[in-house]
Amino acid sequence: MRTVGTTTETDHSKALEPFARGYLDLVAFLDLTQTTLNAPEHTQNELNRLLENLRKNLKEPQVVGDIPALRARAADLREQAKEKIKALEAERAAGREEASRRRTEFVESIEALVATDPEQISWKNAGDTMRQMVPTWKQMQKEDVPLDRPTEEALWKRLSAARATFDRMRKQFFSQLDSKHSEAAAVKEELITRAEAMQESTDWGPTVRAYKDLMAEWRTAPRGSRRRMTRSGSGSRPPRTPSSRHATRTSTRPRRSSARTSRSRRRCWRRPRRSTRPRTSMRRRRPCIPSRTAGRRPARSPGGHAPRR
Repeated sequence: MRTVGTTTETDHSKALEPFARGYLDLVAFLDLTQTTLNAPEHTQNELNRLLENLRKNLKEPQVVGDIPALRARAADLREQAKEKIKALEAERAAGREEASRRRTEFVESIEALVATDPEQISWKNAGDTMRQMVPTWKQMQKEDVPLDRPTEEALWKRLSAARATFDRMRKQFFSQLDSKHSEAAAVKEELITRAEAMQESTDWGPTVRAYKDLMAEWRTAPRGSRRRMTRSGSGSRPPRTPSSRHATRTSTRPRRSSARTSRSRRRCWRRPRRSTRPRTSMRRRRPCIPSRTAGRRPARSPGGHAPRR
């Protein structure tokens, strides 16, 4: 015999009525649990609360009815909830593995960038990548499945170490580059000074040879910064060398008068006006060719008429 409770009612049916309503309440609870489990999406917290409610309500039900049937149905619902929890855990594990792979690839890309030869690296693009490093990491934390704390801390330490190495390498590279530019500027300033010392020389042969030697030294000199090379005009362009051919040659051919040229052009045959009458034949037009005697008036014949052209 099972005790379900006490009552003050003397009528047997009325005494069992509250416990029968309790049984119907448990049936409604199981129906609601089944409806909840049939929903397309669940969270693990919801399923855990559902299991806890099943355990409490059916531990020792104070009702009158088919208790074994209720417990069998509750056990079936409990198994369904556990299966869904396992599926959610497997999905979370796959998402965690994918998130770990993505973040590991991101950290490895930063480390590969830091391991690049400083002479081959594009410092502007690399600087942009480093500035976007922390925002990208935070975006991954927001979008991906959260990682376990030890894995996330290990990846972040690698990322921080790579960033510190990059900053140190960039500072060292540009310090060496400034030293090279200063050395190149000193060498080219000395070459410019030597070139300026010879710019007033009229001894053409030795001066040209000296300028050629200066140009050869300029080409073999180390490259410098354009901002520092202000005295030479364009930064890396060697000083101009006077040519001996241009320096010693004197022009003996007189230039043609521009007035004579324009006058000979005006003396050529002009294009005839277009007639309004219909043309009956196609005449061949003579080309406009300037003549050597275009600037002179044509001689007249003894009859007083100019010769026909």
